[in-house]
Amino acid sequence: MLVIQFQDWQTLMSLLLLLLLQETVLTLLKEAMMKKAATSKGFLIDGYPRELDQGKRFEADVTAVECVMYFEVNNAFISSSILSRLLYRGRSAVTDILKSRARLQEVATLQTTLVYCL
Repeated sequence: MLVIQFQDWQTLMSLLLLLLLQETVLTLLKEAMMKKAATSKGFLIDGYPRELDQGKRFEADVTAVECVMYFEVNNAFISSSILSRLLYRGRSAVTDILKSRARLQEVATLQTTLVYCL
């Protein structure tokens, strides 16, 4: 049996929420694609998968990926995008948050990019 100890409930709840959100996104994508499969020539999914495990789950549960488009953008653009999302969610724009989110974005997508785009 695997036992994981968390320092606080907030960390545990954040991880559980993340897992639930990933499952929800995959379910919504699958349902939407199945609904239009008979009349569609294909699907363009923007920003998904962000992480490699999401791509593997998508291919296992929904369909194989036939084509990937990758746009390389600079950190200023990524920071601007993150800032917009933070402001939309009512969070204050803190430089440290921007830096950490931009770095997380870069790290999370690197492995996925290497697998799907090379």
